[in-house]
Amino acid sequence: MPLEKTMSGTTALSFAHGDKIFGKLAASQTARLIANASDLTLIADFQGVIQDIAFQYNAIHAAVGRGWIGKKFIDVVTSECVDKAEEVLGAARDGREVLPREINHLTTTGDNLPVRYSAARLGDSEMIAVFGRDISTISDLQQKL
Repeated sequence: MPLEKTMSGTTALSFAHGDKIFGKLAASQTARLIANASDLTLIADFQGVIQDIAFQYNAIHAAVGRGWIGKKFIDVVTSECVDKAEEVLGAARDGREVLPREINHLTTTGDNLPVRYSAARLGDSEMIAVFGRDISTISDLQQKL
């Protein structure tokens, strides 16, 4: 069976012993884990305003910077991706399954930065962690084909 068919429409399973393993982590350790989970991690409130951002690579930081903090997520994506950005945040906020979505941004130099996002609500808080994977290499290869 092709991998795409086994992965489509499935909900990610959590750790079987998450409370036991992660329950005693300090906030700084939890923040480091969340930041390291993806190339680009945004923390947004329920209104979609970016509260903080972490970068895995200097190149992404250089392309984006921290200028997104205080802006709405939908305001830092390209116009054709606004609906996808709203869908990612809305699903996480409502506790629904967040299917990965490819969303484009314009960098500080005007280049396109395609990112595959998923998201999760942060416990009982009104905050959402938005996990992004830089897919610019994949996008470049697709355009060459």
